[in-house]
Amino acid sequence: MALADQVLLDRYAVKKNGKPAETTWNEVATRVAQATAKDDEHWVAAAFNEMLQGMYFIPGGRILAAMGAPYEISPYNCRVIPSPHDSRQGIVASLGLWIEHQARGEGVGINMSTLRPRGARVRSVNGTSSGPLAWMELFSVATHRVVQQGGSRRGAAMLMLNDHHPDIMEFIRAKRQPGILMGANLSVAISNKFMEALHADALWDLHWDDSFFRTIPARELWKEITDSAWRSGEPGVVFLERCNQQSNSWYFEELIATNPCAEQPLGANAVCLLGSVNLLKHVDNGKINLPQLAQTVTLATRFLDNVIDRAYYYPSAEESEFIQQGLRRLGIGTMGLADHLIARGLRYGSPEAVTQTEGVFRQIKEASYVSSSYLAQERGAFPLFERDKYLQGKFIQGLPRPVQTMIYENGIRNCFLTSQAPTGTIAKLAGVWAGIEPYFDRRTVLTNRLGTHEVVAPDSPYLVVANEVSPEEHIEMVAAVQRHVDAAVSKTIN
Repeated sequence: MALADQVLLDRYAVKKNGKPAETTWNEVATRVAQATAKDDEHWVAAAFNEMLQGMYFIPGGRILAAMGAPYEISPYNCRVIPSPHDSRQGIVASLGLWIEHQARGEGVGINMSTLRPRGARVRSVNGTSSGPLAWMELFSVATHRVVQQGGSRRGAAMLMLNDHHPDIMEFIRAKRQPGILMGANLSVAISNKFMEALHADALWDLHWDDSFFRTIPARELWKEITDSAWRSGEPGVVFLERCNQQSNSWYFEELIATNPCAEQPLGANAVCLLGSVNLLKHVDNGKINLPQLAQTVTLATRFLDNVIDRAYYYPSAEESEFIQQGLRRLGIGTMGLADHLIARGLRYGSPEAVTQTEGVFRQIKEASYVSSSYLAQERGAFPLFERDKYLQGKFIQGLPRPVQTMIYENGIRNCFLTSQAPTGTIAKLAGVWAGIEPYFDRRTVLTNRLGTHEVVAPDSPYLVVANEVSPEEHIEMVAAVQRHVDAAVSKTIN
């Protein structure tokens, strides 16, 4: 059985008595299109169905599994839960939320900087704290060994710690030891002040709450991050303060962490709906069909906005429903960038590929914002929209003046619209390479719970694989995308 068929049956087909009740993509696409179009205009169901059947746009895997299915699961891929209260009861309450959300199929992120450092006094028990890393291990084990999302995959997790936390060095080095925090991705939340100290080769204070602990050279902390990333692939870094400064929700939401693959910086209890445009489907005779791309993005915007109001929100997600209804966050991204560049005769990472990629993502950005503004005219702006403040946002000020004028006049339906997810599994459905990555190799062997499969890259003189792309070229490609994405980008740099 082909890999795409196996993925479909394993992850997304409705199950009855443990066996697939759907056996084809057409059945899954029709179910999802009809459920998402419910109560919309008469033409919408057919348009959604055509878009999904043709794989011009593929919703995130949780949407495929949830919409129209006869069981109660969430269509949201991404969630951040509040940082735990610094108490045993608070930590256990957060762990309960963590398990519940992951069991419903969501990837969950949390910032643990609210927990006092290891060795700090705990007066209530006349003892000392075990520190956030000890508690993180519980969250990690729950993800890696306990939760099976929909019975088909392990949970996905992001654990974060702020750059000034007294246990930050221990956190950075954690994954140098095999078996530690295996169930989660790790990232250091980096502040502007730390980067200023790094550039000035200055000292850096480690503190928790109002208590000062010690001072280290900023360069020492940065070196530990880079050394650990080289040794074990982690931790990552998230420029969280910069995220907040650039955020469309700057005037009402504090972003505190990201989802597991880091394409979505989110506030406490915030969620995001993801979906990806198949770029290869928008290439005609070696050229990108920009009008067709804009049409797909317009329809995808309506599709994802509909999901918000048709989603199942389980009891422990009531706060998330309230927040999502208030800002209506979407995350439209892409898959098959490498295939699309090959089809256009462009070498991934080349100057022309960078320029053309930026043009594609500029079109996606503009089409999504225009369509969301039209939706606001039809359905109303997102409830937390304040025209003057929203238009002051740094990303919004980078939109073309006519688009800003539309938002001024109509409002906008969705506070956020774009995000570049890794698309690892749904790209297999479409038979393209994931996200904005270059092909990993000419022949890539994938081994997972479905077995072992070989993916063969297109035989083309324009093909380059990951290790043939220089670090600088990887970064240029990321930058070309990120300039036009209002959330963040998931990207591997080899």
